[in-house]
Amino acid sequence: MLRFRPSRPACTTQLALFVALAGSVVSGFAAKAADPVIVDRVIAVVNDQIILRSDLDKELGLDPRVLELKKQPAAAAAAQRDKIRNELLQRLIDRDLVLSEARRFGLEVGPADERRALQSLAKENGFASIKELEAAVLASGSFESWEAYLVDLRRSILEAQVLQYLAPGRVTEAQVREFYRKMSRGEDARVRVIRLEYRAASDSPNERDVAYQRAQAATKRLRTGADPSTIDDDSQDGPTEFEVGRGDIQPVLEDRIFAAKEGQIVGPVSTGRGYVVLKVLEQMDADVLPFEEAKDRIRQQLEFEAQMKAREELMEKLRSRAHLDIRI
Repeated sequence: MLRFRPSRPACTTQLALFVALAGSVVSGFAAKAADPVIVDRVIAVVNDQIILRSDLDKELGLDPRVLELKKQPAAAAAAQRDKIRNELLQRLIDRDLVLSEARRFGLEVGPADERRALQSLAKENGFASIKELEAAVLASGSFESWEAYLVDLRRSILEAQVLQYLAPGRVTEAQVREFYRKMSRGEDARVRVIRLEYRAASDSPNERDVAYQRAQAATKRLRTGADPSTIDDDSQDGPTEFEVGRGDIQPVLEDRIFAAKEGQIVGPVSTGRGYVVLKVLEQMDADVLPFEEAKDRIRQQLEFEAQMKAREELMEKLRSRAHLDIRI
């Protein structure tokens, strides 16, 4: 199914296209017509903005879930349609609340923003150009004109800008790393290493430099094939062989030794107290991606969750201070 709109936050749809002075619009003159026909009516007021029945009907027509209802029994389809309608009405209300924030902050959508969105949508839908996208939009019958589609698109872009500005849902490197450690803790992956530790005699820069130089010298000797046992006099605690699992040691060491190959030398690594040099003897792998390979996907997941939480908190705040009058 073609997707003509950019990805939307859960609380957005499109802006009301009409302004009405009363709760309904009728054809002809009500005073003279015996049976006035209601062609549209206000179903919600959001501060100084209105939402019309036609706005909600348009959203229902664009929602792919409504098409699926045709395959269900009539009673079940009617109940599900009511649920979708109520959800879409809430989205319309939330949309107007977000767009009111855009006006408050003076945010606008420029031609460059619009063109970037169109190019992205054309590519996502497999079209070679924006012209092909335009032809497909008009052929779909979802929008009465290309300009009507662009109005809807600009509103969507503006909503995204407001939410990115007010509810960014940022995630730190530390949060990504901690999630990875929790995810991988308890897995069978372990590494057998030999460790040489070089501690500074004091916190002075000179003493730390001395410790670093000693650690660096040991690293060079190990990389040229020296046996760790032959350089134990240079290490404060001597070579220590042990196994380590995920979550057992400091992240700065864990990431590097689990990414290293057997026989590889890791270090010197600063530990706060001094410097550590490790030789990886054996990797006992489990079905867990290394941190460097997993971190981008973890970040995306955490950012999505953080954005959803931040946006819901923002919407609750906006709803609490808004004037809402729902007439449906």
